[in-house]
Amino acid sequence: MQTSAKQNYGPIQIETLVNYYPTYDILAKALSTMETKPRRLNLYIDLKNITQTVYLEFMVRYLIDDTVSMGRVAPWIFVAFIKFIIYHKKWALKNGIDIHFYAFFESGSSFFHIENCKGYKSNRKIDQFYGLTRTDVDLFRDIWQKNLMLIEKACHKMTNVSIIHLKKLEADFVPYYLMSRGLVESGPNILHMTYSTDHDLLQNALAAENSIIFKRVKKNLEIIQKDEIVNKLVKKVVNLPIEYFPIIMGITGDTGDAVPQIKKGLGPIGATKCVDEIINLCGGIENIFENVYSKKPLFENVVASKNWNKNTKIVVDAENAFRRNLNLVSFECLCRNLDKPRHTNWIQVKNHIKQKVEENNRRSNKEALLGVMLKMDIFFEQYEFDILMDDAIPFEERQNTI
Repeated sequence: MQTSAKQNYGPIQIETLVNYYPTYDILAKALSTMETKPRRLNLYIDLKNITQTVYLEFMVRYLIDDTVSMGRVAPWIFVAFIKFIIYHKKWALKNGIDIHFYAFFESGSSFFHIENCKGYKSNRKIDQFYGLTRTDVDLFRDIWQKNLMLIEKACHKMTNVSIIHLKKLEADFVPYYLMSRGLVESGPNILHMTYSTDHDLLQNALAAENSIIFKRVKKNLEIIQKDEIVNKLVKKVVNLPIEYFPIIMGITGDTGDAVPQIKKGLGPIGATKCVDEIINLCGGIENIFENVYSKKPLFENVVASKNWNKNTKIVVDAENAFRRNLNLVSFECLCRNLDKPRHTNWIQVKNHIKQKVEENNRRSNKEALLGVMLKMDIFFEQYEFDILMDDAIPFEERQNTI
């Protein structure tokens, strides 16, 4: 007789499958970073990054066992994400904030990144997975993918929620693209906030006015503002403009994504010592981005100098590696391929993102979403469902219910 996951492991809190909650005090602190009274919060959610708890051995085995015992895919990752949205909407309702969610994830290898570096993210392959059988590993992956598909299918039926799923293109750049290209509303009374521990996404602080990062590592909760992002990358206080962030990344590579260093030993500190000179040699940051996109030389008119910083010479001599790294790590370089699409893949990505953003501003389809939930035996209290669909009575009228 098949035992249930609850019998094997005891009850769990579904919310822990998405463990990236800020406290309400942190959200208040985020609002306090603005000079004017906030009206709207655009929340950008790195979906796979905020669900890392799913990959803990206990959770993996729980999801597998519960799926087997129920005879269908356990929808708890989806439920956890819905609770995550409700948590934020309760806070927004209480504080009179218009909140919009933009969650993003990808599937398949990124054609753009593989074109530039065949070994991109090759260091992330997992040979052993908690000693599970191949059948169980495949089942877990199926559970994970079907929950993502359920999130994608159901959440676009909610008011002000967009799920942007990119196929064969890494999705980390999406918030930067939405903000920097004016696809979402910005202004002095609008706060943009990104949820991710991935340091690449610190670039989002450059993309718009009032753009900050919420980073959670275990119990450490942190709001990162524009003037802090270079220091976070270098892990040292340096007096450098925030616009230098992607250029420094281009010089150093990214070991987390298997993006090679230009030269072994040339890390962030070394990059800070030559980044000014590199930018000047290239004719400015804008010129760097445009020439990388246009595939033009970066150092074509540079005359050798004995007075260069030694690290400057390394970068100049390794121009192709520098260009490769910028394509791999700089969101601005990637976005320029969407501004002027060269082939069908880029056009499809651009149209897909635009469509999902437009859907974010439409009214919800309450009946369709309720139908999806009932089919999966997922139930919420009526008031939570009303909050989810933005139909709840304002907080001042129901103070005792929140």
